[in-house]
Amino acid sequence: MDLQIQNAMEQSMYGKLSGKNQQKMDKATQDFESFFVYSMLENMQSGIEVDDNFGGGHAETIFRSMLNEHIAAEVAQKSPFGISDAIQAELLKTQEVKGY
Repeated sequence: MDLQIQNAMEQSMYGKLSGKNQQKMDKATQDFESFFVYSMLENMQSGIEVDDNFGGGHAETIFRSMLNEHIAAEVAQKSPFGISDAIQAELLKTQEVKGY
């Protein structure tokens, strides 16, 4: 985790969130990261035609999308990008400023 993000989280209300609220925030930010990675994968493959050597056709297009969805979920769970952590830190800073 980036040191700046970690410092922001330590200075925030991160430790004061109830377990249930923390779980909701973790899930929401992880889902966002998953969607981001999925969109990136879809855009990377948008210009690549399906190959007839491996079946091709409409089914391969559908399965490619499903594969991207599962890859994105795994990447978000492992969190190598750190998007989820950065979003949580910013949400908590916003929460402190607005007094929620």
